[in-house]
Amino acid sequence: SEKAKEEITALHHSISWIDMGYNAGFARANNAAIKMAKGRNLLLLNTDTIIRENAIGKALQLFEAEQNYSACGVQLLNTDNSFQISGAQTVKGGINTLLSLPYWGDWVRFLGKIFGTKPPSIEKVEYKTDVDWIVGAFILTKKSVVERAGLLDEDFFMYSEEIEWCSRLKKQGKLCLFGQRAGKFRFQNTETFIRNPFIKAYLGAVLIGAMYRIPDLPDHPLSTTQP
Repeated sequence: SEKAKEEITALHHSISWIDMGYNAGFARANNAAIKMAKGRNLLLLNTDTIIRENAIGKALQLFEAEQNYSACGVQLLNTDNSFQISGAQTVKGGINTLLSLPYWGDWVRFLGKIFGTKPPSIEKVEYKTDVDWIVGAFILTKKSVVERAGLLDEDFFMYSEEIEWCSRLKKQGKLCLFGQRAGKFRFQNTETFIRNPFIKAYLGAVLIGAMYRIPDLPDHPLSTTQP
């Protein structure tokens, strides 16, 4: 709203307010900001994060010390300070498509526990853990990396766009999560929301679309599709 714009820009004069004119979705809105960004580094940060202990500054310091990494995330916490999934490894093979589906995904995880397999999702990070993709609530990368990898795919309105994007960022360098040394991030707990079987089915379908899209990725500059 105009009132929110006036209040925020009055408190923080360095902020550039972008009026998209409509609910453009996660990818399109972030792309608009990325195109305007002038700094060396870029941070995608959810609006409902609570930042503690100069976490952004600490994460930036750690990230810039890692020359072989193209992007990083941090340990996310729920509102009760319990650990939240902050990134994941990519599961190879067709079984990957079952993990996000209601009921089927729970059955696959149950079998995985019986056979002692390692969960692909990274929930707790002690110091630093390499991953295949980072949860979009916090993705720190470099402008030069995005210029080579390309912007977020605007065909995704919401959910799983970071998985596809990270597959391209990873071609430019490794991805990692920093643990508690990078500070504490409190993040809205969405566990109850995702337990809804209809929501899980939708998220599963979106994830499957993202995963099948990853193998055939074009190399493109800092540009994207237009509305």
